[in-house]
Amino acid sequence: MINSIIEGISAALNGEFGDDYRIYAEDKEQGLESPCFFILSVSPSHRLFLGTKEGRKRYFKENPFCIHYFPADELNPRTEIHSVCE
Repeated sequence: MINSIIEGISAALNGEFGDDYRIYAEDKEQGLESPCFFILSVSPSHRLFLGTKEGRKRYFKENPFCIHYFPADELNPRTEIHSVCE
C-alpha cells in the first residue's frame, strides 16, 4: 500500500516538474543529483475504527509522508525552494 502511494506521489511530482527533476524513495548517501525530491514515509499507523460493518472490523490507516526538495541553485537555494514549494 505505501509503495503504491509513493508511486502516486512520484507520478504527480514528475507530472508537475518533468524529467529534469530526479525523484528518490530510497536513501542515497552519495551521488545525489539535484534538483531532486526525496519521498519519505513517516511513521505509518493503523488503529481499530469504532463499529463494524457486516461483522468485519474496520481500521483507520494514516500514512504521513515527508517530501524533501534539494535545489540545484547553490547561490540562491531558498529562492528556488520557495518557488518549488508553491
